[in-house]
Amino acid sequence: MKFDFKPGFMGSLRWWTWLVLALAGILATASLGRWQISRAEQKLALQQAIDEQMAAEVLTETDLTTEPALWGEMHRRVSLQGFWMHRHTLFLGQRMHQGRPGFWVLTPLLINEKTVVLVQRGWVARDRQDIQAIPTLTEDLQLVRIQGRLAPPPSRWMELQQETTPQAAGASRIRHNIDITELRQQWGVSVVAVVLQTDPSDAELIRDWPAPASTAQTNWGYAFQWFAMSLALLLFSLWTLFIRPLRHDPKQTR
Repeated sequence: MKFDFKPGFMGSLRWWTWLVLALAGILATASLGRWQISRAEQKLALQQAIDEQMAAEVLTETDLTTEPALWGEMHRRVSLQGFWMHRHTLFLGQRMHQGRPGFWVLTPLLINEKTVVLVQRGWVARDRQDIQAIPTLTEDLQLVRIQGRLAPPPSRWMELQQETTPQAAGASRIRHNIDITELRQQWGVSVVAVVLQTDPSDAELIRDWPAPASTAQTNWGYAFQWFAMSLALLLFSLWTLFIRPLRHDPKQTR
């Protein structure tokens, strides 16, 4: 980056060009800092909502069957009994845990002949030799009871293009993202809710789900970096576009 501080630099076309670029950079970095603060505040608000809902009474399958509207109580604790539909288990790829690549395991739980919930059961590591290998998990065919909380569908990962492979038609159990409406059509059952299982981790699945507020500090850190960059651009611009030209051009100091 080279600046020409010859007489007449201030007010020249080059000076205005650099001024516009500097203002754009300052505004852009400040906006990114504000966005990171907004993200941190959203996570804190979400954590507060979760904590408030978790303090409420645990809902059972009886409560939810009697009053179906309760399925919409996001983050409410539930205790559900049913049978795993293992043949429909899905593995969401590109999910990291402590720096290790792996899958989120999702299996529908049949509560009764009309009620199915999609349970996010935990995280399992990916095969290092074959990234497309489906993890082998024990299939419990007995009646089970799980503890969890009602949750939104898993967060989506960006896809470069819409899938047109057999995976998109439901042939693959490994997915990047899921669509509840599509799953209902593929499975022929009505999925009424998504449940995040909160039972302790076991030998196969890890369930130490991170709290939303636990990553808010990261956003605060990013916000500080963006604001620091914005301030640095401001000071640099003041020095190079105003102070130094005034010092180098005698006409500007009269």
